[in-house]
Amino acid sequence: MSRWAQAAPYLAALLFVLLGCALIPYAGIEGDEALFGWPIYGVYNPAFEITILHQHVPLMVFPYIGTLKTFLCWPVLKLFGPNAWAVRLPAVLIGGLTVFVFFRWMERVAGLRAAVAASLLLACDPSFILTDTFDWGPVAMEHLLLVCACLAIVSGRLTLGSFCLGLALWNKAVFLWALVGLSAGVLAVYFPELRRVVTDPRRIARCVAAFVIGALPLIVYNMHSPSATAQANIHPSFAGFGNKLISLRNTLDGADLFNVIAAMDSEGSPKPSHSLPGRVACAIAWATGRHKHDLFLYGLALALLCAPLWWRSPGRRVALFAIVFSVAAFLAMAGLRYTGAAHHIVLLYPMPHALLGIALSTFRPSRLGASLLAILALANLLVVNQYVAQLERFGAYGLFTDALNPLADFACAARDKTLYAIDLGIRDSLNLTCAGRQHVDREWMVPQTPAPEIQAMVADPNGLILDRTPGREYFKGTTDRLNAAARDAGYTRQLLATIRDSNSRAQFEVFRFVRAESAAASVAAPAQPASEYR
Repeated sequence: MSRWAQAAPYLAALLFVLLGCALIPYAGIEGDEALFGWPIYGVYNPAFEITILHQHVPLMVFPYIGTLKTFLCWPVLKLFGPNAWAVRLPAVLIGGLTVFVFFRWMERVAGLRAAVAASLLLACDPSFILTDTFDWGPVAMEHLLLVCACLAIVSGRLTLGSFCLGLALWNKAVFLWALVGLSAGVLAVYFPELRRVVTDPRRIARCVAAFVIGALPLIVYNMHSPSATAQANIHPSFAGFGNKLISLRNTLDGADLFNVIAAMDSEGSPKPSHSLPGRVACAIAWATGRHKHDLFLYGLALALLCAPLWWRSPGRRVALFAIVFSVAAFLAMAGLRYTGAAHHIVLLYPMPHALLGIALSTFRPSRLGASLLAILALANLLVVNQYVAQLERFGAYGLFTDALNPLADFACAARDKTLYAIDLGIRDSLNLTCAGRQHVDREWMVPQTPAPEIQAMVADPNGLILDRTPGREYFKGTTDRLNAAARDAGYTRQLLATIRDSNSRAQFEVFRFVRAESAAASVAAPAQPASEYR
């Protein structure tokens, strides 16, 4: 084996880490990205914990999300504090390890050339990089545990593989989609091997025990709260299946996260490039044009059309397994309501990359496969570059806005106030970034909140309300209903601060309500302008 072949998994993993690190500083910590911090800063539901030797041990952060990431990142946050690097760098390193383990699995089951091609395509895949870096699924540990299980199983360590699968199910119960894909793939492609395994009762018992141990916190939680996970996350429905197919296409070709994480030009207010990665990305984008779509879908189509080439290759069965896994897992996901976003679709990864890597490895002459691989990888990198360029010039978008950073500064300084977060994605971000110094106890989804509770919030003399600026609400009508309830109760709105992002776009407002007569009495006094935070 050449030195380049020996270095290939390390280089692929390093490429992923470098690309992920280039993205880390741009966005604010999104609400779902911050969920794992609930148990660390004491803002989670006591129903999600058990007591062992008088110690409270959190099992879950949500009915279908476990505390595996919490335990892994706890020391990092305690040491470095809850900042973007402390939250995201562990996820990036997990993604790099996923690329490395994926290479080792592919090398064992399909050969060195297929492993090089597949791991390189995965390492520079735009959707994989962004979802693993920002990890708001969360998805990073799901990917790692899936490939670790696959490598363990093909290495004959079925017990370890079963434990990894159970651990992944505890980490997030939607790993059930991957289990459906794995089961379908094994039944369709590896049935003879499966039949030999099931004839050994002791081996089956060990595998079941290992799986149960891995998923034990999830099982214990559902014993204490029967069917809580299923009730929270299983809503069978194929409604919107067409939209999920569109999301599948856009995730596979890298375009789905524009105007989800990275703002587009339509947001306006571009800012000059300052960072070195940003200046380089903007220069490349200016020289090569805009690239919002890569060529991965075309590569997959080519892999399917070239099935006669890889049918007799060592990787044939793995290619078939990857196809069955992807189709079965997607259908399992698409058959549920509230699914179909990029961080759901990406849980099919890295099986599509395994298929394409095997196909490219069978092209003759080998230079043809290498040339196609280079073209596909370059297309991936151009899309990643476009994300960096958009973030550099137009900033982060929506729930990922970097205005969350100055909003957190404001909230952390207001320790003597009761904060009411209106609309989605504010509470959890602030609870993490304020490190428990200031708690936002709940998210006030005003359209669903009973009127008496709204009136109590409006009348709270110690309360500050954190809301998105008009037109930027995630749940439309939130601000209008709140203002109407205040007027009906005889209160008027007093703006205290406007929170802007790094592009000087107003993203959040901080205000309170005062009695209308008090507001009228203060009209004669000099007006105090609202503060501006960036």
